[in-house]
Parts: sequence; C-alpha cells; structure tokens
Amino acid sequence: MNEQENVKVKKITLGIILGWIFGVLFAIAGISSLFSQPLTGIIMLLLAVILLPPTNKFIANKFKFSISGGVKFVLIIILFGILGALIGTGGNKKITTDNNPLDINNQEQQEVVIKITASQLVADYKANQVAADSKYKGNIVEVTGTISTIGKDIMDTPYISLNG
Repeated sequence: MNEQENVKVKKITLGIILGWIFGVLFAIAGISSLFSQPLTGIIMLLLAVILLPPTNKFIANKFKFSISGGVKFVLIIILFGILGALIGTGGNKKITTDNNPLDINNQEQQEVVIKITASQLVADYKANQVAADSKYKGNIVEVTGTISTIGKDIMDTPYISLNG
C-alpha cells in the first residue's frame, strides 16, 4: 500500500490545456514578430512564459516561487492591454492601389518625383548599383510597369513585383 500512496497522479485540467495552446501560440507569434516589432515580440514571449506549464514548473523549482492562477489572470489581462495598444498604433500601414497614390503636385513643391519604368530601374541597378542608389534613395520614385505578383513576405509585409 505504501507504493500506491507515493504514486503521484497528474491531473490534466482545462487550465493546463489552455496554457499549452496559448503559450505555444504566443511563443510562435513572439518569435516571428521579435525582429519587425521588438516590443510586441517581447510582450508576446512574456505571455508565453507566464502561460506555458514547463516554464511555471522551472520558475517554481529554480526560484522557489510560483504565480497563482488569479495573479496570472491579472498579468495576462494587463499584458493583453499593452499588446493591444502596441498593435493598435502599428497597424496604420496601408498600400494604395489607385493610379495616383501620392499627391504628386504637392510633393513636387517639396521634392522631385522621378518617373521611371520598372525595366529602366532594373537596368540602372544592373549597370551601376552605387550610382542607382544615390539617384533613387531618399526620393519619390513613380515606377510604372506590369504587375507580375502581389503577396506578403515571411514577416507578413506586403509587396508588389513588377515585370522587368
């Protein structure tokens, strides 16, 4: 009977299941956004640490303290609020697909608008990359051409590729 009394039974609770699911999701999202939006990535990783059961066990064993369910809940709500504020301010980027996305007449007073075809832009960079950089960087460049692809890169940044 002593052997049966010493055997620990591991209970699988809804809290553990949700901790694993959301902890892994926040860890993946935190790592992927760490390079484009560092503060958002750090907060997501912090949420993952709070939610994942192995990190809770490690902190309890290593530092001899654990966070109760109520304190975890309050921390998660606070971090969600901070995360929402950070994401809300960073989501104003948008791509316009009109024929004239910039007010060119207003911009011409401040800066020169360089009008060029996609083929010519590629040719300039192939001929001399340093000269092309000094010509185009920091200027408004209106590029015309035929769109070959529209998509998002691995960091979820939208892009348009032109033939040329």
